[in-house]
Amino acid sequence: MSAPTLALDVGTTRIRALVVDAHGVPTSSAHLDAPLSAPSAGRVEQDAATLLERARAVLSSALAEARLGAADVAGLGITAQRLKTLGLVDKVVNEPLGGAHRDPQAAAQALKKALAEAFRELRSTKPKQLVEARLERLMGYGKFKEAAER
Repeated sequence: MSAPTLALDVGTTRIRALVVDAHGVPTSSAHLDAPLSAPSAGRVEQDAATLLERARAVLSSALAEARLGAADVAGLGITAQRLKTLGLVDKVVNEPLGGAHRDPQAAAQALKKALAEAFRELRSTKPKQLVEARLERLMGYGKFKEAAER
């Protein structure tokens, strides 16, 4: 039997963790609020250290509820939208209602459309520019900006 999977969703207002067994059945979950601050009109910020601390807490809580340790899970899944927000992926291709497994034809069509659009955009860019842009993006992974003291 395969090991369970741990999922993490760090959203704008809440951080959730979910443990699912090898059959995709949820076995435990945990959540905490993701605090926001509004330093000035029209600006909303989140503290990266607080998000990390709370993500660790919900992951630990979900694992404890399932009576598992980190070594007991097959892997960690992070939501696609958060990967997009962090700049780690270019685009999120939405699944059909109910998930790709319920309508693989619609999922394949959505993926085909997204790939065709991406290819059209890439065709108009010179290879050297593509390589430079990709390198710049990769070098930006993990960068952050310190918040001013309050």
